[in-house]
Amino acid sequence: MKSEHRRRLFALGASVSSLIATLCVLEALAHLAPRPQTHREPLELDAELGFRGIPGHRARFTDRRGEFEVVFDAEGYRGAPLSTSSDEAQRDPESRRIVFVGDSFLVGLGLRDEDLMTARVEVAMGGAAQVSNLSLIDSGTAQQLLALRAWADRLDPEVVVLALYPGNDVINNSLELAGQTHVSPGDYFRPYLALEEGRLVRRSPHPWRAFFRRRSRLFALVEERILALATAHQLAALMPWPDPPGQIERLRLQRPPEPWLEIFREPPPDSDWDHAWHQTFDLIRILRDEVEARGAELLVLVIPSQAQVERTGRVLALDHQTRRVTHRALDRLLDWNLPETRLARFFAEEGIAARFLLEPLRSAARGGESVYDRDGHLSAEGHAVAARVVVEVLRAISPGEALASKRSGSPEWTQPVDRLQPASSPPGPLDFSREPRVEHLGGGFGSWQSEANGRPGGWWMVGRAMLVLPVAEGRLVVRGWRPADALAASRIRIDLSGVPSQRYRVDAPGPFALELAVPQGTRIPAVDGHVPVIL
Repeated sequence: MKSEHRRRLFALGASVSSLIATLCVLEALAHLAPRPQTHREPLELDAELGFRGIPGHRARFTDRRGEFEVVFDAEGYRGAPLSTSSDEAQRDPESRRIVFVGDSFLVGLGLRDEDLMTARVEVAMGGAAQVSNLSLIDSGTAQQLLALRAWADRLDPEVVVLALYPGNDVINNSLELAGQTHVSPGDYFRPYLALEEGRLVRRSPHPWRAFFRRRSRLFALVEERILALATAHQLAALMPWPDPPGQIERLRLQRPPEPWLEIFREPPPDSDWDHAWHQTFDLIRILRDEVEARGAELLVLVIPSQAQVERTGRVLALDHQTRRVTHRALDRLLDWNLPETRLARFFAEEGIAARFLLEPLRSAARGGESVYDRDGHLSAEGHAVAARVVVEVLRAISPGEALASKRSGSPEWTQPVDRLQPASSPPGPLDFSREPRVEHLGGGFGSWQSEANGRPGGWWMVGRAMLVLPVAEGRLVVRGWRPADALAASRIRIDLSGVPSQRYRVDAPGPFALELAVPQGTRIPAVDGHVPVIL
């Protein structure tokens, strides 16, 4: 009997040992594979930050000046390589060491190196500054604090510029808001830092998964495959969290049409959004304290959302939907200046040096400049505006003078600039073949290309896209061009408010024209003389 018991224990021990050995081999093999990617953006898993830029990543882009390449350094950051920028031999004792921390606005995918505000500041200071860009796509203030901690000793900054984008940073700073919006796809992987009883505590959604993910590359790879499978096949049971409610459902509840727009409403006390704001304030205070403890200074640069600066097709489409459901204008639900108002009050109470880009960008937009790109990030012109604001602050500081002594006072806010002027009478055809006309786009379009090789210029479209068009008497004709290498017939549906949906099929490659049949006497419900058209 004892012999049989020993044999069973031996067999069990051998099985467990074999399993552990197999897992160890698989774990070793997993470390030979690339790190799991957490985004559609060039980001990979990172144990400390949640995710980081892929080291050595290269991508080619095209702007009006031609093709150019965007390159990440060996640490996954954009700009001068961090691994060399801190070498004592390369430091200029006369130059002020400036470190920028921020998110995708400072990474600037789609912009040339020299167009980024970080590069512009360094050039404008004329050798009086050495600038490092410690920014990470989709990061919140907590991740930016962790990145600064990791590099502060080597970079030894004298000034830290925190590029704060309330449009998603407030969301990214709150575990309670994780997964509630589409503007922060990294919520599942990012670490959250919360102040509890005077201590900064690290939190994660699904803590046990985060525990294994940080310690096992094998677990992280398997998890990546499961999440990819769940996304591809819409397997809700495997997803980190359910999809947030749609626009119509939210509007019926007297909420903004999209969750991230809650940032423009005063949050109810003790609500998730109220907690998110206070967690953001806590993180900025801690960042300020840690920067000052190193003998450096903090400057907060507040970047507004495009919707706060420019009233484009995207905003008008949301306004149109809001009016249809609630019979109220979107502007009646939201205060476009609220994030800056709250932050200005907080900075004044805390004595934190800060500058707001809201009015400088609005001023540039009134002058006809396109300060945002189609994806909602700052354009090269927007970065130029931001760089001028930062340089103005740095040049105004005398040696030994504190940045906080140069506070800008109480800003006076205006309203967003209307990029969609009221329709002329009658308006001419809206021709996207000659120029992008991005102010009329409501989303769903790929890249714009100019005329080439017999193909007209225009926007590439796959799936569902929206335009905002001026309303006028006459015919509505949609013109397009079908590529010769399309694998199947193009099936197109056109939806215009007040008109039944109409479907078309385009078989032949080359140009086509689709005319929408609008019944006589149909009233098109326009907003500011424009109406969304969904393709």
